[in-house]
Amino acid sequence: MSGGTQRRGEGFHRQHLGILAFGLLIRVALVPWGAFEYDIGAMREWTRQLVSAPLAEFYAAEMEVPPDHLPGDLWLLWLLGRGARLVAPGTDFTSDWYMAALKLVAVVADLLIGVLLFTIARGLAGSRRALIVAAAFVLNPAVIFVSAVWGQWDSVSMAVALAALLLLLRGRIAWALPVLAVAVLIKPQLALLGPLFVVYAVRRVLPATAPHIGLRTWLGGLRRMLPALVVGGAGSVLAALVLCLPFDVGLPGMPARWSILDRLAFAADRYPLTTYNAFNLWALPIGTAEAPDDSVEALFGFSASQIGLGLLLVAFAGALVGTALIEDREFAVLWGCLAAALAVFLLPTRVHERYLFPALVFVVLAWGLAPRLRWAALGLTLSGLANLYLVYAFWKPAIYPAILHTAWSVRGIALVNLAIFALVMVGGGRDIVKFVKSLALSRRVAHQQEISRRGSK
Repeated sequence: MSGGTQRRGEGFHRQHLGILAFGLLIRVALVPWGAFEYDIGAMREWTRQLVSAPLAEFYAAEMEVPPDHLPGDLWLLWLLGRGARLVAPGTDFTSDWYMAALKLVAVVADLLIGVLLFTIARGLAGSRRALIVAAAFVLNPAVIFVSAVWGQWDSVSMAVALAALLLLLRGRIAWALPVLAVAVLIKPQLALLGPLFVVYAVRRVLPATAPHIGLRTWLGGLRRMLPALVVGGAGSVLAALVLCLPFDVGLPGMPARWSILDRLAFAADRYPLTTYNAFNLWALPIGTAEAPDDSVEALFGFSASQIGLGLLLVAFAGALVGTALIEDREFAVLWGCLAAALAVFLLPTRVHERYLFPALVFVVLAWGLAPRLRWAALGLTLSGLANLYLVYAFWKPAIYPAILHTAWSVRGIALVNLAIFALVMVGGGRDIVKFVKSLALSRRVAHQQEISRRGSK
C-alpha cells in the first residue's frame, strides 16, 4: 500500500470515528429528555421479574404489561438487571438512571450498526461511500429519536441482523444463519431475510458464465451449498434452543411449557387491528380514526388480515426473484432485504410504527451501491420521523402538534411510504428485466457462434 493510499485510509477511519462520536454526543444529550412511558414501564417490569424469579416462570407471571417478546432481547434485559443490582442492590428499576441505562443499550446498538454499515459498504463500494452510508444512519433523526428519546431497542435486533449479513457477504452462510436466528428471536419479522440469504449464498457458487434463470444451474448450486446450509440450519436450531429453553420455551413438539409458535401467536393476538399506529396501506381508509379489527371482511369475502398476508407474500416473492436475478449479486441481496423490510411495514395488518426501522437501515446500505436510492432514503427518514413523532407526542399534550395530526396528514405520509415502496420495486424490476435481456442476448450470440463454427467445418 502506498503512503498516500494509507493516509487516505487513515483519514476515512478518523472521519468515521468522528461521525460515531458526534452521533454519540447527540444521543447522550437527548437521553434525559423523555421516553415512551408505556414501553419503558414494560422494560422496567420485565427486568424486575427476570431477576426476581426463575426464567422458566417469566411467561407465566402476572404482570401489568404482558410479555409479548421472544427470549432474544430478554437475555439482554436480564443481564442489564443483574448489573444494576450489583451497582445498586436494592434497586426496583424505577429510577431515572435505570431508564438512562435502558436507552444507552439502544445507543450502543446504534453505533454498532454504524460500524457494521461502514464495514459492509467499504467492502462493496469503497471508503468514501461507506462514510456516507454510516453518516446517513448514525445521524438519521428518526433513528436517533427511537433510541435516545423513545427508548426502544429496535437497533439491537438490526445490529445482530447486520452482523449476519456481513458474514453472508464474506461467504460464511453456516455462521450467518445462526446469527440471524438470534436476531429473529428478538424481532420475528427478520425471519424473511433467511430465504434471501440462502438465494445469495447459492448465487455465490454459480459459475460466472451460468444462465442464472436455468433451474438446472440453481439446483447444482444448491447441491454445492447444501452442506453449509445444513450446518447453518442446525446452528440456528441450536441457537434457538440455547436462548429459549431456559424460559421453558421450545420448538413445536418439544416437551416445553410453551412453543415458539405459542409465544408468537400470543404476541400477534395482542393487537388484532388493521394497523397499530403504522402509517401504511391500512392507514389510508381510516386516517386518524380507530383501526378496526383485522378479522372483519374487507374485500371479496377476504378479511383484512388475509389480504395483508397475501400482499406480503406476493411482495416477498418479488424480493426473492430480485435477489436471484438482479445482475450485481451484492446489490441484489441488499435490494431484496430492503424490499422485504418495506413490505413488512406497509402491507400486513397488526403493524406498529417502529416496524419501519429495518428499512431505514437497508435503504442507506443499498443507497451506497445505487445512488438512485438517495431519495428513497430521504423520504423514509422524513416519513418515519413524522410517524414516530406523532405517535409519541399523542400521549404528551405539551408537545403534541394536534393541528398537524389529521386524517389527511396520516394518509399523505402513508402515500409517501407506498410511493417509495413502488419506486423501489419498479427499480428492481427494471434491473431484473435488464439482466434477463442481457442473458437472452448472450445466449443468441453464443448460438450464432456455434452455428458459425459448425458451418466453417
